[in-house]
Amino acid sequence: MADNRISLEFDDGSTSEVEVLEQTSIGNINYLLVQDIADDAGTEGGEEGEARVYIMKQTGADGDEAIYEEVEDDEELYSIARIFEQLLGDVEIVSG
Repeated sequence: MADNRISLEFDDGSTSEVEVLEQTSIGNINYLLVQDIADDAGTEGGEEGEARVYIMKQTGADGDEAIYEEVEDDEELYSIARIFEQLLGDVEIVSG
């Protein structure tokens, strides 16, 4: 992925810049594994070497802009996390 930083805009109008670590498509649904840019040092929110990541699911589009929402269903989250772990290799994704 050449440009792996994107900006997320929330319902309240606030924005957050995230780094896209990986993407995949399952059953015509696009998923992104993203990390807050502020967390890229790997120390915020956990042990050293750990980073807080989120799995986002494309739920629609608005013109050229994709609409993503954080995956909240535990079963779906677990399944997609296992796929991202396989794609990335030496990575473990835990919920919490």
